[in-house]
Amino acid sequence: MPKIVFSILIPILFSSLSVSSQVFLFSNPSLDSLRTYTDLNEALANKSQVYKLDLSRKKLTQIPDEVFQLENLVLLNLFDNKLKSISANIAKLKNLQILMLSENSLETLPKEISELKNLFAIYLNGNKFKNLPYEIGSFSRLEYLDIQHNQFSALPDDIDRLKNLKYLLATGNKIEVIPPGLFTLKQIEVLDMSSNRISLIPLDLRELTKLRELYLDNNMIEFLNVEIADNRHLQVISLAFNNLKFLPYSIGDLSELKYLDLRTNSLNYLPEDIGRLNLLTNLYLGNNLFVQVPENICRLDRLIELDFQSNQLTTFPLCIARLPYLNFCYLQNNNFNDYVVQSIIQSGISTDIASSTFLQPPPPPRRR
Repeated sequence: MPKIVFSILIPILFSSLSVSSQVFLFSNPSLDSLRTYTDLNEALANKSQVYKLDLSRKKLTQIPDEVFQLENLVLLNLFDNKLKSISANIAKLKNLQILMLSENSLETLPKEISELKNLFAIYLNGNKFKNLPYEIGSFSRLEYLDIQHNQFSALPDDIDRLKNLKYLLATGNKIEVIPPGLFTLKQIEVLDMSSNRISLIPLDLRELTKLRELYLDNNMIEFLNVEIADNRHLQVISLAFNNLKFLPYSIGDLSELKYLDLRTNSLNYLPEDIGRLNLLTNLYLGNNLFVQVPENICRLDRLIELDFQSNQLTTFPLCIARLPYLNFCYLQNNNFNDYVVQSIIQSGISTDIASSTFLQPPPPPRRR
């Protein structure tokens, strides 16, 4: 049977991958329409027709040897098993493009895995990796690498071998520094290194000229460099739960920015240039130290949600009420007097200003 090559676009629209759930969406209708086998015996009876095999949640302690007879496999899902090692026979699956090994107990990969030259995406999240396996660098076509929730203390400089990488998800590790090699990966579109121990965003971030989404929540970052404006295609910046003390004026140069989350930092000043973010739909600045809001914020006529709860505001620009798409404005737990509260309510702004309950805005639209 002739070899079938699929052009696959790995998940670019799904909510956060976590230990409890995964959603995989493929844009290629040919692959999506193919049957996914979930019974190994049935798959073995139709070897030449098996392109997708899902053995997730089977309590497997090793990959059955019979799997390696399915040489046409394009997608192999081994999510949420009890695997501690991967057989060298994995190299027999020459057509494999998507390998899902999430939520197992893996610490390393066999060197033979480097023979999977067609690998497009690999999911290693929720394992026990302390170092990125050297073999990963052999995946010259790799575009999607998920290493979330492991035990990495660093990413190796030789990550720069992954020249086609577009999505790097490294949330929930112990990484302290973003390595220089990462900034040579010119195809990166989505970078998620939330919940690590990063204290500095290197200036070299500007080298990632195709970067669309940057997630660095829950780190120890104190400064957002002026050079952030060089990443002109950024649509999402999420830096909540850090220790940011100021926002550079150059933030206004990010003309494609749609989502900005800076909750729970130490910000006390919002530059007037914020009003130049004409495409911004979601702005979250709750739990900071703001004492005033610039009138220029009323220029954000695409704004859907605005969060200023738990700051030190005494006044608020009522022109916000004229924003045509604004659905909700989080304003509770500020220092408004009764007159200001009544003025805000009477202005028609949809708000919870009279509430004392902290409301959690929705999570960011990751990996869109």
